[in-house]
Amino acid sequence: MDFRKIIRIFCYSILLLFVFLAVRKSYGVMSHDKAAPSGELIMLSGRWEAVTDNEYLFRIPADSKDIEALSLECFWSGVSVYLDKECIYVSEDAFHRKGVTRHIIALPGHSEGKNLILKTVETGSFFQQTLEGNSYLGAKDAVLLQFLKDNLYAFVFGLFSFSMALALFILDFFVKKQLSGSIYRAINNLAAFLLFAGIWVVSDSQLLQMFTGRTAVITLFSFLSFMAMPIFLILFVQEMLVVKRKSLSVLAWLHTGGIFIFLLRYLFTRTPMYQLLLLVHILIFTSIVCLLKNGISDIIKYKNDVMKTIIKGMGVFAVFIIGAFILFYRNLTFTYAYLYTIGILLFGICLAEAVLQRFHFYLERNARIVAYKHLALTEPMSQMGNRAAFMVMQAEDDPAEQQACIVFDINDLKKANDGCGHKTGDQLIVDAADCIRSVYGHIGSCFRIGGDEFVVLLRNLSREEIQKTFTALEEKIERMNRGRKLPLKIAWGYAVREKDSFLTGEELFEMADADMYRNKKKMKQTEAG
Repeated sequence: MDFRKIIRIFCYSILLLFVFLAVRKSYGVMSHDKAAPSGELIMLSGRWEAVTDNEYLFRIPADSKDIEALSLECFWSGVSVYLDKECIYVSEDAFHRKGVTRHIIALPGHSEGKNLILKTVETGSFFQQTLEGNSYLGAKDAVLLQFLKDNLYAFVFGLFSFSMALALFILDFFVKKQLSGSIYRAINNLAAFLLFAGIWVVSDSQLLQMFTGRTAVITLFSFLSFMAMPIFLILFVQEMLVVKRKSLSVLAWLHTGGIFIFLLRYLFTRTPMYQLLLLVHILIFTSIVCLLKNGISDIIKYKNDVMKTIIKGMGVFAVFIIGAFILFYRNLTFTYAYLYTIGILLFGICLAEAVLQRFHFYLERNARIVAYKHLALTEPMSQMGNRAAFMVMQAEDDPAEQQACIVFDINDLKKANDGCGHKTGDQLIVDAADCIRSVYGHIGSCFRIGGDEFVVLLRNLSREEIQKTFTALEEKIERMNRGRKLPLKIAWGYAVREKDSFLTGEELFEMADADMYRNKKKMKQTEAG
């Protein structure tokens, strides 16, 4: 199965799980049980009765069972919780830095029939959101289980985004030498985008708050990761464009500047974090419009097929982001995170698809380049390095290293061509190359540098070891010549450069070539005698 299909199936499976969780949670929030049999929950959303502007109560049904804990969702607001007149919990947030928080509060025994009261110092929309938020009563185990169900989406998305980011970083590490700088940076930026998306979704949920107790710190990380995501998205799209646009660099710097402004306000003022949210949202919306505009322009001008996939994902992403913005500002806080998450997931699928398309293109291109280089430096008949490859090797030679050079020459190749035809002569060349390669191919570099001339370069072999290779070559040629009318005859000569003798590669070759001609002359004299 194609790797891209596997990724697609996995991502869409995660998406279906998110849709199921979103529908399930929305249904759970809208349902209100009047009583809570053992193991079930009493949902509190919209069921608080006003006592004063900053005090609301809920009478726990007398016939309910196992009321052991309250799971309370607070929206940028400190609250005090009373059971009748007894204060059982206090959460302060004077500077609105804790964000949306989850408090699981143990209730005293026999709470049935008592008044559960919420009080706040401040009134207004945040306290109203707390009254309408996803809060519930029940047995401890049931409350914890519901909490985990409500935040399962964040765990699944976090696992997905962190896994994808890690896979991209690993991919980048192992294949960076095969990639151009553009696709290398694009993969890194996409991995960073998915990483920060995972950090934001997990920290924006209530999982880390519950397990660490560091509510303000987690909220800070949530804001910073949310503000960092667009930077890496912009940088990713910029690398995927055929022509980079300065406007996108400006946008990335604007988002970076927004993070610095946010940190300065956070460190040196007591203004609530949410006051910058509207500006951040406007900047994100502007960035999406700018990315869409530049991407569409790139498709029209340069027929950038990869950008079509990105634009498709960005369009879907924009729909979900706009929907999440609308829900957020209408205070329907229990669903906006799901829209964000599903939008990012769909967008991530498209971005991953685009990266795989571009990655596949670069791998194919690099494979073609390697093939062209191989053809340029390979002699086709012998499948050895050609004269150009030999000259490259000579140019890279280190005169201080020990090296041996062996020169081979086929005897009577011209006679074979003239008397039996070039087909017979070509077969002698092929057979000579096979013999030489079978003996020296695994221990040295083999070249055919002329019509009947071959060269082998060896390192770190003694003269005795080289002589043994000649014996092996003679045996190979003898086996090759069995039953042949025109035997293969090869003359060879060699020279050895000892370490630190500082003979150049060219001088070493000339010495080996001269030795080969001496041996060739002896062979002809022996045949004539």
